[in-house]
Amino acid sequence: MTKFKYFGLVPIAIISSLGITACSNENSGSPNPIGHSSAAPVPTASNGGQVDWLGSVAACGLLTSQELAVMRVESSGKDQDTAASGATSGCHWDGTAANGAASALSVAVRAGQGIDAVDANGGQLSNGEVNHRPAAQVVDNPSATCMISLAVGPAARVDVTYLIIGATDATEACATDSQIADIVEPKLPEYEG
Repeated sequence: MTKFKYFGLVPIAIISSLGITACSNENSGSPNPIGHSSAAPVPTASNGGQVDWLGSVAACGLLTSQELAVMRVESSGKDQDTAASGATSGCHWDGTAANGAASALSVAVRAGQGIDAVDANGGQLSNGEVNHRPAAQVVDNPSATCMISLAVGPAARVDVTYLIIGATDATEACATDSQIADIVEPKLPEYEG
């Protein structure tokens, strides 16, 4: 369950970070971390493997087609250009929000940036937890955008961003983003920080 101490709704400029490039592929599979079988140990912050593992994760592989269907995603994941953002991998999907408006989902893997480095860009930043994992949330009400950053270690995180195009209230975007974060979180290495 996603819990945050405070949900404020103030503008930020996250949409500019949603640049995309060519499509790679659509992945489906088990809920195990990418590149690990259920028998393989998941790296933790204490054994130092999470940053190496996270740096090799393809963001498009963190959500299966079945999981994306629940979120009304209508396209295959498209790799994002991460040169300007500092992410090691990024993926973008288009879909439809519950209200029928167009929506976009973005996942960015940041193997060298922790949740302390989340930039609110003038928006409302709050700290909380997703399934007992430290997390940060940034909300942009005017553009109906919500981002949840999941800590993987003190200097590593995964950002999940959901926006509803043309909307001016982020309530639905944050509800959907919380559902997506709940799906992604168990696939990440255990946080010990």
